[in-house]
Amino acid sequence: MAVNLPVRKLAKLCNPFSNPWTTGRFSAPDVRRALAEGRLRSEAFGMATVEWTLTEHIERIAFLVHYGWSEAVAVDVGVPSLGCVVNWPLTDGNHRLGAALVRGDDVIAASVAGDIDYAFRLFGVDVRESDFETVPA
Repeated sequence: MAVNLPVRKLAKLCNPFSNPWTTGRFSAPDVRRALAEGRLRSEAFGMATVEWTLTEHIERIAFLVHYGWSEAVAVDVGVPSLGCVVNWPLTDGNHRLGAALVRGDDVIAASVAGDIDYAFRLFGVDVRESDFETVPA
């Protein structure tokens, strides 16, 4: 189950425009330019993907701005009280977060792992799953 996290608070922890993939920086205007020029990359970035250029990352975000997405991003805040500190908590969905920033979205659907109390302090949102299905005995 996903919860809605504030886009701005998540981006403060892991800003996709700081370019977590390669060297070099880019910005929302770069994405808007690619969108206006019709430079959209439908291919998702993944483990089997070879290194992408800065332009390809921009084009992937532009695609998501235009077409949207249905998958929640994945966030792992770690468990700092046990020494598990995560430097980049967004484990899947950097391009989606970039698209949400460009679109001006207030929230983004996220699956959150780690210390739920710490997650609440970071995002101000209860990330506990509340719709548990019960299985008959």
